[in-house]
Amino acid sequence: NIVMCEDGDQVTLTDDGISSKRVTDGRYIYVDGIEEAIGKQVVDERLILGKDGFLGFLVEIDRERFARVGEVEIITRGWVEGDEADEFVEAVRSALITEIDAFLGDQSNPDDYSVEDVAKRARRAAGRTVSKTTKRRPMIVPMVRERGGKTTNSAR
Repeated sequence: NIVMCEDGDQVTLTDDGISSKRVTDGRYIYVDGIEEAIGKQVVDERLILGKDGFLGFLVEIDRERFARVGEVEIITRGWVEGDEADEFVEAVRSALITEIDAFLGDQSNPDDYSVEDVAKRARRAAGRTVSKTTKRRPMIVPMVRERGGKTTNSAR
């Protein structure tokens, strides 16, 4: 037997068979006891944050000089803690510096790449390092700022 259901349907299995009925429209989600009409993407993002935490980083680049400016700033919440935190954060920082410097070093024309390109490469490098070192999947939010220009950010 097959029963076609939607969110909010109640499915009942008995010795006599299977049945379903509409109980609720399923479009409201309660968060902290407050009814919110939010979409699947927001719920998925909250689940990721709750399960694996957050890792964000900020890097400034000079597109004209094809160089990273200053240090990579990293902030984490709910990803790692205690004595391990410094080690993991430094592993991510090292991977970011290596990836960003290599990418910028390969460029010869500032019009051939964007801050978005740098953010994508950096996000992938951070993701590989996080996965390899902790086997977790925190939400990774790269922020790349162009010296004297715009800032981009993109969450996973």
